[in-house]
Amino acid sequence: MHPLLRDDWNIFSAQNGELLHQDEFVNLQGAKTRSFMDNFQVGDMIYSMGVENPGAITLHNYPRALQRFTRIDGELMDLATLDVLRDRERGVPRYNDFREEMRMPRVRSFEELTPNRQWAEEIAASTATTSTRSTCRSACTRSRCRPDSVSRTPPSGSLS
Repeated sequence: MHPLLRDDWNIFSAQNGELLHQDEFVNLQGAKTRSFMDNFQVGDMIYSMGVENPGAITLHNYPRALQRFTRIDGELMDLATLDVLRDRERGVPRYNDFREEMRMPRVRSFEELTPNRQWAEEIAASTATTSTRSTCRSACTRSRCRPDSVSRTPPSGSLS
């Protein structure tokens, strides 16, 4: 759900729709939330969330403020990484396994994930070294390899 959070927030008047305030999410979250909320009527904030579109669930759209999130205790964390780890712990299947459960064909290469060549290269680069990527690409055409699994060391003899 975090990708639905907007980086830029607009607060509008529920009475007449007038723009009352603009700010970045980082300036109104965490320890700053209470002081921010004290400046506005609850009705205006609810109205504002109702008329603004949420963030799109797409590549390159995870909220900037949550990629370098400073907790109230001062600890810096990447919530995007934490989301992936939590999903794995909760049993959310990996991408190709999910596709298979939906009776969709498995993706055999990073290029099949997106028509944007640059994005496909970025996805590939984020998962493994060049030699491992090329090994996975050839293996994916012969087996049930998952593109997101190439960062793990394969069992001995599993890839020829």
